Amino acid sequence: AVCSRVTTDRRRRPSRCDHIESSKKDRNQKIIEQIISIIKNSYADPNLSITYIAGQIGLTGPYISKMFKDQMGEGIQDYINKIRLKQAKKLLLEQNLNLEQTANKVGYSNSNALIRVFKKYEGVTPGQFRDMNR
Repeated sequence: AVCSRVTTDRRRRPSRCDHIESSKKDRNQKIIEQIISIIKNSYADPNLSITYIAGQIGLTGPYISKMFKDQMGEGIQDYINKIRLKQAKKLLLEQNLNLEQTANKVGYSNSNALIRVFKKYEGVTPGQFRDMNR
């Protein structure tokens, strides 16, 4: 491709290829922002998935997954889990909900799913987390 030529001359003027690369980065950044917005607005929905997000944006799951990982350094599902866990920790410390209620409020179908993900990311169960931070 014409735009794949590498140059080491830093004094050169921006070329048409630079413009194409720049607009591609802008487009990718807008898609990443859309993905993050969907996750932040829908984390409590147990149906939130890569497929759901891809459908909302009009792209394929594998395409947005690769783009997100390349740009953000982590996968979409990891990002979803981290957002959900951030909210779960807040609820565990600020509200007197049981684990089932907490799980449902942050998008997990049951308390076992919350416990499994919580332990994977935090190294402790939600109950242990609550006890250690109260």
